[in-house]
Amino acid sequence: KPVMEIVDEESVLVTHIPPYKTQDRVFLGHHIGSKELREVVETCKPRLVLCGHVHEDPGITKLGNTTVVNCSIGKRTEGVIIEINDEIDVELID
Repeated sequence: KPVMEIVDEESVLVTHIPPYKTQDRVFLGHHIGSKELREVVETCKPRLVLCGHVHEDPGITKLGNTTVVNCSIGKRTEGVIIEINDEIDVELID
């Protein structure tokens, strides 16, 4: 099935690359995220998106009501701890 038919507001979406302009900036400052994934997030509004790939830009961003976490391991982080209850709590591990 196409991802747009599966993802909804309760979904946790795990992807390799981040959505475009969301924790996707490489060392030269260019955004390399997926425009298609950003459209999925903006349309379907999943609760959480976990991604990686861009080791230069780990962190947490809100895209509307969606929490986007680039949990790539690199110079700035060693991973993340995520607790999902009524709220989503994310802790970056240094």
